[in-house]
Amino acid sequence: MPIIQKSTYTQRPFYLPSRHLETIIPSVFFRADQITFSPERMELEDGDFLDLAWLKNDNKRLIIACHGFEGSADRHYIKRSAQYFQKRNWDYLSWSYRGCSPTLNRLPKHYYYGGIEDFSLVINRALNSNDYDEIVLFGFSMGGCLVNKYLGDTKDLDTQIKGGVSFSVSCDLKDSTLAVKRNLFGFYDYVFFKKLMRKFKLKASKFKEIEAIPLASIKTFDDFHDHYTLKYHDIDSIDEFYSKSSCINYLPAIKRPNLIVNALNDPILGPKCYPYDIANQHDFLHLETPKYGSHLGFTLMGNEFSWMEIRAEQFINEHIL
Repeated sequence: MPIIQKSTYTQRPFYLPSRHLETIIPSVFFRADQITFSPERMELEDGDFLDLAWLKNDNKRLIIACHGFEGSADRHYIKRSAQYFQKRNWDYLSWSYRGCSPTLNRLPKHYYYGGIEDFSLVINRALNSNDYDEIVLFGFSMGGCLVNKYLGDTKDLDTQIKGGVSFSVSCDLKDSTLAVKRNLFGFYDYVFFKKLMRKFKLKASKFKEIEAIPLASIKTFDDFHDHYTLKYHDIDSIDEFYSKSSCINYLPAIKRPNLIVNALNDPILGPKCYPYDIANQHDFLHLETPKYGSHLGFTLMGNEFSWMEIRAEQFINEHIL
């Protein structure tokens, strides 16, 4: 599809004058406490579990949402979009990745950026319920990577899966990792890594195989992947990890209407995260790159919702359903 040249997100609020404030302020201060999910603990064949969060109102169409790195089904952007789509006659399902639930998972295995196996189980849970005629996938940041990889990598995609929408997607994870280290004096890298290691130390207190890993030697994300991710996800090398975790490698195979929105001022995305060449030659991929919005920002002044929900609904109505 042609690149969407004119985005409707054209002006950030005056009180968010920089891309860093656009990213940080909504994450720290926005609340959507009026939404209460119905929880479901989905037991897995390997003995572990996934925590699901539902909003049901007997609708025949469903949004399945994936949160960002080190987030959860309780994040503000998840609750906000759930509230938005509930008011528009959608059921809504979100889920917390392994290691992102309030309860520590039973196995040492943690999620990783390109791991769609658990996502597939969540989707199958919705499909097997026979409650929904139409399902749309909605991804935020890392969740957008999962959505796009699932759409491009899944063989014989079920006809109920109609398409996807995602925002602030690290299409090329290695390039995004470099941007995270480079911007705001490494602040984003520090925050994400600190959150991850806090969880990892909790796991080490429970699982002997993790306790045996030399924690003092893990100082970067690549160290973490070397000591942990590769082992628990049967990946042979860091290069293979980045390849499997970068949805840009799966975009050409997508066969459902799909929107990726990456703001040009996003401090967490590198230049390779804007797949113009692929979108220009693609029948299903729409790429929108507004000047503002930063990372999962897209704030609208005086509006309880963000532009993300509004743009997602517009795309779904015009191109997916």
